Amino acid sequence: MKNIDDSLSTYIEDTGKMREQFLDRKNINRQNLIKKGLIRGMIGLDYALPFIIAGAIVCGKYNSDKNFPFVKDNVLERADVEIMDNSLGMHSEKVSYDYTYKNLSFEHSTGWKKDENGLYERTVTVYGTEGIDLSNSEEIFSLSEKEISDKFTIENIKTIKKSELASEDKLYDQACFTIVRHEESMEEFITREETTWENIGNTSGYFIYTLLGGLALTGVKRLFLKTYVKDKLKDKEKRLVFISEEDISEIEELLKIRNQNINLFENDCEVVSYQLRKKR
Repeated sequence: MKNIDDSLSTYIEDTGKMREQFLDRKNINRQNLIKKGLIRGMIGLDYALPFIIAGAIVCGKYNSDKNFPFVKDNVLERADVEIMDNSLGMHSEKVSYDYTYKNLSFEHSTGWKKDENGLYERTVTVYGTEGIDLSNSEEIFSLSEKEISDKFTIENIKTIKKSELASEDKLYDQACFTIVRHEESMEEFITREETTWENIGNTSGYFIYTLLGGLALTGVKRLFLKTYVKDKLKDKEKRLVFISEEDISEIEELLKIRNQNINLFENDCEVVSYQLRKKR
């Protein structure tokens, strides 16, 4: 009976040692897996560091110009002066904040007249101005209707109707030709929101400058540091020793059988035999 008790104690002790061995091996694999992830992350950082530095420098430059990528900024720029001349001898200049206009326009307008509904209406003929010099308005206004028809192409004809006439509408009491052009103001400035395409252009420029700067810094790093950091990290990764999952599974299976046998010993039952699998 004493021999049986001694054997059981030895068996339980060996099983405890095997359990510790099993847990140690699992911990080794877990720790090595964490180390491997950290090493891979540092290798990735070694590759990315030149681009991170370049991105920070480019971003600093953009920020100093108050032109942030990814967001629509407020843009400060010169306002435009709208200069209007017509064939009746009228001339006016005013600051324009409208960004939907054409830079240059040449139109003919009839005088206001009332329609059958009592509304004021006039007809506007818009001429194409591409490739035509309109800087000398007096010369243009001196052309005959035939000369204007030969020189200009009609782009659009529209009818404007109003129930009441404002003071600026009095300019069109008589039929006339009108030239409108725009020039930058030397004194007036406006603040407007950056357009979507401007923002896309600025953001694309940020990525392009970051990419080019990163490539340049990568070249400098390789010239002076070679691949020292990356090689050191890869060498550490190679030294990590993982215990095969097959070995761990085998020990786990053996522990289950041993625990079953301990329960059977304690209950005076027949033990279960086992045999380790041979590695192939």
